[in-house]
Amino acid sequence: MKNILILFIILSIGLLWSCKTNSKSQSDTPKEVNNKTQKFDEDIKIAFNETITFENDMSVEFIDLKDSRCPKGVSCFQAGQGTVVLNFSNGEDTQRVQLSVKGLCDAKCGEKKAQGNYIFEIKELNPYPEDGNLMSKENYYAMIKITKNNNN
Repeated sequence: MKNILILFIILSIGLLWSCKTNSKSQSDTPKEVNNKTQKFDEDIKIAFNETITFENDMSVEFIDLKDSRCPKGVSCFQAGQGTVVLNFSNGEDTQRVQLSVKGLCDAKCGEKKAQGNYIFEIKELNPYPEDGNLMSKENYYAMIKITKNNNN
C-alpha cells in the first residue's frame, strides 16, 4: 500500500510538471511578421498576432480581439459583433485603434474609423463562429484596408 501511495505521488508530480512546462502563455507565442511591404488603399489580410509594414515605415499589429457574433446555426436576439484591436506605429508614436464588424451580415458590415493621418476599415473577421466550436485567437484573421487621410 505504501509503495502504491509513493508511486501515485511521483506520477502526480510528473504530470503536474509536464503540464507546467508544456503550457504557453500568449506572451510566449511568437509574433508573425509579414516581410512583404504593404500598400495603402488595398485590402490586406492580417492574422492575429501578426505585424505588417507599409511603404512609409508605418507598422500595424493585430494585438487582440473579442468575438460576440451570433454563431452559425443558432437563433440569437442580437447579431453581435467582432472587434479587433490594432496597434499602429509610424516610428515615433504608437496608437491603438479598435474596429468592429457586425454579425450575421454579408456586405458592408465593417466599421471605418479615422485616426491620426489614416482611415482604418475592417472588411471581415474570420473564421465566423459556429455553434459548439470555440475558436482560439490564433486562428483568427481580419481583412482590413488602410488609406491616408487627406483631410489632415
